[in-house]
Amino acid sequence: MRIAVVHSFMGFLMGGGERLVEEVGGRLEERGYDVHYITLNYRKERTFRGVSKVCWRRTRVGFLPLLRSYLWNLSTLLACLKCIKSLNPHLLIFSTNHPIAGIVKLLTKRKIILYVHWPEFLQRGRGGVLKRIYNALIDVLELWSLRSSDYLFTNSGYTLRVLRRLLPGVAGEVAYPGVDTGFFKPLNKNPYLVLTVSRIHPAKNLEFVLRVAQRVKGRNPRARFIVSGFLSKSDAGYLDKLIKYGEEIGVGDLVEFHVNPSDEELARLYGEASILLYPRVGEHFGIALVEGMSAKDVCLAMDVGGPQEIIDDGVDGFRLPPDEDVWAEKIATLLENPELMERIGERAREKAVREFSWDAMADKFERAFRRAMRN
Repeated sequence: MRIAVVHSFMGFLMGGGERLVEEVGGRLEERGYDVHYITLNYRKERTFRGVSKVCWRRTRVGFLPLLRSYLWNLSTLLACLKCIKSLNPHLLIFSTNHPIAGIVKLLTKRKIILYVHWPEFLQRGRGGVLKRIYNALIDVLELWSLRSSDYLFTNSGYTLRVLRRLLPGVAGEVAYPGVDTGFFKPLNKNPYLVLTVSRIHPAKNLEFVLRVAQRVKGRNPRARFIVSGFLSKSDAGYLDKLIKYGEEIGVGDLVEFHVNPSDEELARLYGEASILLYPRVGEHFGIALVEGMSAKDVCLAMDVGGPQEIIDDGVDGFRLPPDEDVWAEKIATLLENPELMERIGERAREKAVREFSWDAMADKFERAFRRAMRN
């Protein structure tokens, strides 16, 4: 069976969503499926697995910011039509650009599976009247695609519950993103290393980490913080602001930024860290949490959204309110109790191995393929 995975940021960004489609695609290829990818502005060096079976279209929409969301979806639609003609896939998986999935199904008569990280119209926010009018067509198309897909997956129960509130009766299933537990594993732990892995972007709430570091500094000056993740050129100014802000609040010597790490460097950071911070508010899953747990890190996350499904509070990690003092107190307590960190870390590793894997996710997709093709 030939499958095309639509993910318009593949080869352009390097985040959790991009890793997900590559890893699942790789597992499906190992099982005999012919997997191709459809994207925009592809660069092979911007992929995790050096993927080459890619059909893509170059596009530039930055010069028209008011029309960006429409032009990006239109460009992806044109890429899909072009690639379907050349690849002739039996089935398409949409990991991004859900609004165009229904159009592709209507025009090409192909089977469509949606993987929903978060509904795009909720990601954009509702905004005022003008914004709602501007996004109305995309919102309608996305809702239509969600209803008309042959099968629908979400990355968490949290996302699925939100969808069912918006679309009562919609069928769907949770397929948790997986982790390579053989790659992300504990190494020589530094008992004072506190790590944050996140795309360096304003939405990721990284200023929170700097304020937490400021509070920890007074109680345990041996603590060291690292923030590591992908940085796009468009967000370079945000990194400069973070560095300046850290200097202003007195943590410039305490917090290091590791930009665009290789997989090997990322695995080393996870393996050496003892604590992982996940500061994003309202995240629908959080793959960095699972990778950290796999490396036996003690993970701290906001007590809302996807992390509530990943972390059993006080057992294999901690879910905390959005209060810097509470986070700093928890970090200081952990740094002073290595036996507690060891116990929580062991449980975290056990859960990652037991409940999160790429093969389990690939199993669910295989079942969905058979169901979609029967229908």
